[in-house]
Amino acid sequence: PSSERILLPYVEKLRSLGIAATIRRVDPAQYERRRKSFDFDIIGARYVMGLTPSVEMRGILSAEAAATDGTQNLAGIRNPAVDALIGKVIEANTRAELITASRALDRVLRAGYYWVPNWYKAVHNIAHWDKFSRPAVLATYSPGILDTWWYDPAKAARIKSN
Repeated sequence: PSSERILLPYVEKLRSLGIAATIRRVDPAQYERRRKSFDFDIIGARYVMGLTPSVEMRGILSAEAAATDGTQNLAGIRNPAVDALIGKVIEANTRAELITASRALDRVLRAGYYWVPNWYKAVHNIAHWDKFSRPAVLATYSPGILDTWWYDPAKAARIKSN
């Protein structure tokens, strides 16, 4: 239901291109079984990568992962160039080598049209009680909630007094 507001316009656009697209609802157990065995035509997924790509790329992008049930290679990517570039990313000895290999991998992946991006959100919305304190300078790429916030007894006391 909540994903239908995203999927329905996409299905309509596919139909306007002559593609007979439909949405099929399945129960959670069937969804999980079908996802793990790659028994679908298209599926929604969210990939969260680390700031420095490494061996996790094999489980998401490699031909070996595409041939193994239950992996994250949902696009079924089986491309020798992708496998070779994953190796270059993992074996990089300098930041410059890592950036070069990562950009080359990105270009090959984009040229393969394995994904259809459908949304992006550049911020994290966080609702919390004002009984926590945070560092004056926040992390650039993380809200740091569990890692850098701490319980502040003075703030908590103000909440209790209200």
